[in-house]
Amino acid sequence: MKFLKNLSINAKLIIIILSISLTVLAVGFFVIAFQDIKTFRNETRKQQEIIARVIAEYTSIDLIFMDKKAAEHTLSRLQPFSEIRYACVLDSAGKKFAEFGRLPEGADLIKSTEVLTSRYKDDYIYVSQPVFENNKKIGSVYLFTSTRAANEKISRHLYTLIIIFVFLSVIAIYLASRFQRYITVPILKLAEFTQTISKKENLSIPSTKECGDEISFLYDNFNEMLKQLHQREKQRNDALIALQNSESRYRLLVDLSPSGIVVHDKGKIVFANKKVLEMSGGIDHDAFIGTNIMDYVHPDSREAILARTKLMMNKNVIVPTLEEKYIRKDGSILTAEVTAVPINYENTNMILVVLNDITSRVKALEALKQSEERFRHIFEESNDAMYVIQNSRFAMVNPKFVQMFGYSEMELRSESFDILDMVADESKSFILKRKEKTEKGQFIPAQYSFKAKSKSGEFYDLQVNLSKISWDDQPATFGIIRDVTLQKELENQLRQSQKMEAVGTLAGGVAHDFNNLLTVISGHLELLQLKYDDKKSSLHHITEIKKAGQRAQNLTRQLLAFSRKQIIEIKPVNLNMIIRDIRKMLQRLIGKDIKIEFNLERRKLMLNGDSVQLEQILMNLVVNARDAIYELDSRKNEKKIVVSTNLIERKNLEPRYTPAASVDQFICLCVSDTGIGMDEDIKNKMFEPFFTTKELGKGTGLGLATTYAIVQQHDGFINVESTRNNGTTIEIFWPALKDYKETVKTPKTKSHVPPKGNEKLLVVEDEPAIRDFICAALKTLGYSVIEAADAEKALELIDKNGMDIDLPITDVVMPGKNGKELADIFIKKRPSIDVLYTSGYTEDNIAENGIIADDVHFLHKPYTIEKLAIKVRTVLDQNK
Repeated sequence: MKFLKNLSINAKLIIIILSISLTVLAVGFFVIAFQDIKTFRNETRKQQEIIARVIAEYTSIDLIFMDKKAAEHTLSRLQPFSEIRYACVLDSAGKKFAEFGRLPEGADLIKSTEVLTSRYKDDYIYVSQPVFENNKKIGSVYLFTSTRAANEKISRHLYTLIIIFVFLSVIAIYLASRFQRYITVPILKLAEFTQTISKKENLSIPSTKECGDEISFLYDNFNEMLKQLHQREKQRNDALIALQNSESRYRLLVDLSPSGIVVHDKGKIVFANKKVLEMSGGIDHDAFIGTNIMDYVHPDSREAILARTKLMMNKNVIVPTLEEKYIRKDGSILTAEVTAVPINYENTNMILVVLNDITSRVKALEALKQSEERFRHIFEESNDAMYVIQNSRFAMVNPKFVQMFGYSEMELRSESFDILDMVADESKSFILKRKEKTEKGQFIPAQYSFKAKSKSGEFYDLQVNLSKISWDDQPATFGIIRDVTLQKELENQLRQSQKMEAVGTLAGGVAHDFNNLLTVISGHLELLQLKYDDKKSSLHHITEIKKAGQRAQNLTRQLLAFSRKQIIEIKPVNLNMIIRDIRKMLQRLIGKDIKIEFNLERRKLMLNGDSVQLEQILMNLVVNARDAIYELDSRKNEKKIVVSTNLIERKNLEPRYTPAASVDQFICLCVSDTGIGMDEDIKNKMFEPFFTTKELGKGTGLGLATTYAIVQQHDGFINVESTRNNGTTIEIFWPALKDYKETVKTPKTKSHVPPKGNEKLLVVEDEPAIRDFICAALKTLGYSVIEAADAEKALELIDKNGMDIDLPITDVVMPGKNGKELADIFIKKRPSIDVLYTSGYTEDNIAENGIIADDVHFLHKPYTIEKLAIKVRTVLDQNK
């Protein structure tokens, strides 16, 4: 459209009117033509469909009686329809039964259908009409009709529309050229009038309007503008004359003026007062007069001063006040606020310049500006939320504040906004007390913490620092808010970790001695059980003592589990298979009056884990669910526990979950119950060791602590949903395995007879009681046993009797050389020998001694005679 720029307004208006008119006409023409063509073609097709339908009705009897002549006679009635070139009747087998005319060259019969079909192809209309008798298709009728006549009719109609379009276009051109003058003539006359004013430079002559439309307003406004310009010009001229007349009277005032005053003739200084000489840095008056004022102008202001000087000299006008820079005698920069006016000085047109030194003010403003910029940058870019509050309303907030609370700045600064909406219920009383103290003039700390709530309902722990400021000359409060939610969570996690570490250290410290004692007690009980197997009265007491020992062993295992010091066997396991294996046992644990339901994922749920510990997690959760159900008076509620598993994509996890494991899928174990549920206080303490809500003697407080520790040890995380009297749902998430080799579970043997042997064994154990038990047990099993109290004694026996030993059994931690060092000496003497290690220490202590490895044979204390017998037999048979 660039060509329109240089055209006259007459031509532009004509082109615009014609463009709109012709566009509307063209669109209307094409729409009408399209609709008419569509109507003609539809009418022609419907006419042929009616003919086909009529022929089908007449020939149905002929097809039933297979009367070909009658059918041909029926088709012959199509002769008056010259546009029908070909028609035929097909029987039910699709063969021609009768036909009329000749099939056009290249035309094919369209596929027979169960309904009337018609379509345009090339210059023909193809129609297929099925023939029915008692809802059964007995044949088809086909018509091939030429569209030449219809096309000719359409062409004639289009010619008519084109003639109408051309006629209307001519009328549009005429009307456009006729009526555009009513707009362009007044505008052109106003343009001529402005040229006249410009040439005569007389602003007092008004323009004469010639119409009463909107253009008349343009004339009125133009006349008003001329009037104002005339008045302003008159005022300026009057002021200039008054200034020139009073020059002599004010010369003395000029010399004593606190502002610097200079008069120059095209740059050449002809007058300067004392203040100018002072501002210049002490230049002598005689040396200053006659110099060019541009010699003292700073390069940054040179171009602006030259332009102003030229304007004043040529136009004799007063220029606006401007801030300019000059160079003093010592080279320092002077910033001045400069006013310059043209004057008649000594009968010569010169320029009067008035300078006010604003160097200090500019520096102060620059410093203030930089300070404001730094503050604004800090305010806008700060990672802490900042705000200014005045009269209990937000006067200003930074983007971090908006992001943190979710309210827009407009919402926050509105008069109807209640600041308490941003405070969690638990902190509202605290905030109101602070406000009350402030209103009473009492001292309150400038730093405090509270629980906040965002617009979306999320809660944050925030720390606030306040300071009193002045805002718009009114007292206000400036606040900095820092989100310490993560910090508090980390502090809680640290405290929990320290608790676990403390208990773990305690557990590790007592585990060795406790396991040694349990090994001796349980072992000798088993020996007594074997000895008095036929005396049921004695056997009963032995069994009860043995059960107590097993409970002590379970307690020790729980202590080691939640302190993560238990020796575990990590391998690929199927969670669903573990659950199926202990389903019956879980039902027995909860009793018959509680329904337990299993909803397990159909796919394999493989993870790296210790199957025994995973069983322990499930049993702990189910037992807790059972106790919660019994604690609630559930006579009106269903007593039910639901155990479910699922495979969840990482992208489908809720945003609040932040798993450390970088995998795409997680396995979820969910245990829900209809029990009494928990409040927030219990939920916050539920995983703490030794915390329990059960009566004294009915709970150790280690079940959930153990569960939490095992989950952490397996790189998982836990989510708990619970409310008082509404049940509990615990979800545990573990990283899912994609590439794995499933471990085949060895079926348990029903035989409780420990395997025996007659090989020669060396037992090295520094605890006499344990050594006595091991030796007695192995001798009972048929083995020949040599015993030693430490590594040195064992080496003496080897040196004396040689390495005629089938299997050394050694404790790991002993005075002097430990079990690993002793085993290394054995292997050096006889590389083919295997060594069986035993220990009651925790995993950390055993790992320090280099025992934990896949190819190392290890038996953890406490153990039974059966476990000892099986392990010894396994190592010996493997060596063979």
